[in-house]
Amino acid sequence: MPATPTTFTNEDLNFDVTDSGVARAGVDATARWVTGPYEKVVLRGVGHWIPTQAPEAAASAVLARARSTR
Repeated sequence: MPATPTTFTNEDLNFDVTDSGVARAGVDATARWVTGPYEKVVLRGVGHWIPTQAPEAAASAVLARARSTR
């Protein structure tokens, strides 16, 4: 299986409460399951609905990863 570059975008507003999309332990453990380059991007001031609340920041993270793998 080829190594796949991965960017994990995560919120910071609900990160330690039960309504977070992914618990902190899951976020922190993600890197060990990725075979390619891994980057965690924490979007400040954003809650669970990242694409709705911060579409530009989310798109920038994805585009930055895509450009770095050319």
